Amino acid sequence: MKRAKVESNVSKIYRKIYGSLKAQIESGALKPGAKLPSTRTLAATLNISRHTVRRSYEELCSQGYIKLAKGLRPIVLNSLTDIIIRPQIPADTIPINFNISTFGQNIINSAGLSFTAVETLNEFNAGGAALQELPINTWRKMLQKANSQSDYNLQNYQYNPFGSISLRESLVNYLSRSRGIQTVIDNIAIFNNTECGTDLLCRLIINPNDNVIVENPGTPGARMMFQLHRANLIPLKINQQKIHLTELADLPVKLIYLTPSHHDPLGTVMSLSDRINLINWANEHNAFIIEDDYDCEYHYTLPIQPSLKSLDNYDCIVYRYNFWRTLFPLTKLGFIVLPNRLISLLKKAKTFVERDTTLIDQEALAYFIDEGHFERHIKRTRSVYAKRRTLTIQTLTKSLKQLVKVYDGGGIQLILTFSTIFSSAEILTAAKICHLPLISTNDYYLDNPVPNEFILFYAHMPEYKIIETLKNFTLTLNRK
Repeated sequence: MKRAKVESNVSKIYRKIYGSLKAQIESGALKPGAKLPSTRTLAATLNISRHTVRRSYEELCSQGYIKLAKGLRPIVLNSLTDIIIRPQIPADTIPINFNISTFGQNIINSAGLSFTAVETLNEFNAGGAALQELPINTWRKMLQKANSQSDYNLQNYQYNPFGSISLRESLVNYLSRSRGIQTVIDNIAIFNNTECGTDLLCRLIINPNDNVIVENPGTPGARMMFQLHRANLIPLKINQQKIHLTELADLPVKLIYLTPSHHDPLGTVMSLSDRINLINWANEHNAFIIEDDYDCEYHYTLPIQPSLKSLDNYDCIVYRYNFWRTLFPLTKLGFIVLPNRLISLLKKAKTFVERDTTLIDQEALAYFIDEGHFERHIKRTRSVYAKRRTLTIQTLTKSLKQLVKVYDGGGIQLILTFSTIFSSAEILTAAKICHLPLISTNDYYLDNPVPNEFILFYAHMPEYKIIETLKNFTLTLNRK
């Protein structure tokens, strides 16, 4: 252990010397032809070993920055191009003046697509699974079990761009008992994250200026994805009471993106009748639906509705799921369940853009689901989050009284609407000072955001911290 620590320190010193000299050469501070100190001189000056200095010089020599000759001091090479020695310009100031694709140009022009709200959050994974509630020990055991079986699994592994058979079989059974979805492994595609899957679907379905229906308010990440593919967005109005399906435009539509089981961010749950009406509408207009089953596990006031996919009689629904609200960062894996008519096309496309996903992670997740750990984790955390939710609502309504309205929808977040006696900036400043995970909903709206509407991610806070943080937040806000 001691030897490893010494070697680590030597490596840090070597990299520091190498990096400093390289930067001076590239910036022109050390000009071509300049002589560097001998290894003996530099080692004595820095009080380090000659071996460490020699290693730094040899690395510079191998990359063409200096010339080494026995008995002579190192010399900065004259053959360096003026591109190398030109003073470097910060990357964010370099104008992009070369030929790029339309998609690349869309990204350059995407200044209005940035999701700035998350920058106000201090906590890692705010809005996702509470880190202190993650089943880390159990997950470690599943990884060890998967790793112990890796030789056998690798020998018998048959490449499939949709992922491992064992995990897809686990998901088939889990979806059947938890979401009422009857499917087979051929319809399930595993991705390193579901954003990759959504992007691939966009490439296969959407052409520039195609109509895509999105929730308003709705998930900023999905909206940005469709905009980068130059879709024409049609807003579907949603509020805390209902989803306004009657306002769907009678236009040719390629795609509808929804979070029906827990609307992001309001928590509205689509009724069974609305689900059936929506599926019928999509069939009549020859449109696909992407059902993002976001935060479907955590409901406290309403019965859990069947997924859209379980009601799909027209082969038009793509079911999308990731484990962010339940298991991240233990796993980043996600999956989609495809309509039959998209299987062949997406499988060929996935072969080109994301051929493989780590086998060990897939096997560990399969064991985790098959042995019941996932459902036990959800059951346990549902109880934990329910207590924190109740305490958060009680504390807010007691401390701020009529100055805040709390919408008690589903999921592990709350929607708060503050009195207009406070400005949005004052609310966010007070939240940041008190480390309260609060963000504005402005970025979720295509237009006309609700004034002083915010999302509070309460699930990360233990009970004692909820009371303490909300008390400090109230005191700070009232001083404004």
